[in-house]
Amino acid sequence: LSILVYVPSSNREFYGLKYVDKLITNFQELTFIIIADNEHIFTKYYNVESVGWVDDMQTIWENTGLLVRITKHDGYPRMALEALARGKYVVHNNRLPGVWFADTQEQLEEQVRRFIKADDINHEGVQIAKEELNSGGEQALYDLYLKAKTSISQRFFALIVFLKFYMKGA
Repeated sequence: LSILVYVPSSNREFYGLKYVDKLITNFQELTFIIIADNEHIFTKYYNVESVGWVDDMQTIWENTGLLVRITKHDGYPRMALEALARGKYVVHNNRLPGVWFADTQEQLEEQVRRFIKADDINHEGVQIAKEELNSGGEQALYDLYLKAKTSISQRFFALIVFLKFYMKGA
């Protein structure tokens, strides 16, 4: 079981450093995949795979079951939506469709225990992601976005194009 966490070197506190550090320590039986930390501060833990900045997330997603995103403030992160679309579970400190809520260390750890007990992909999350991304004619864009084997920057650009298209139709 692997947990994906985005903790960039430049803004660790914003992305929940204190929560992540305690999770890694308290769930040593799990593997944590840390992305965007180019200084690899978590490699002191044996259960951490620190991969720095990643352009192609395909392999990361294949090895992840849960995305943890506890930030100081955030909207509906694209990364959370992508995780849901791929059948992954997501824990976030905002109450968002398809996402398990946690805004304290205790709640976060309870959600991780919930993930450990899960015996299948997040089917509800897949459906919610489709609803969020697909409102009519955008199904082709949704499919392309989900199956893309491109860098994060290319996906981000595609998402911007998608959102501009979506906002014009709304």
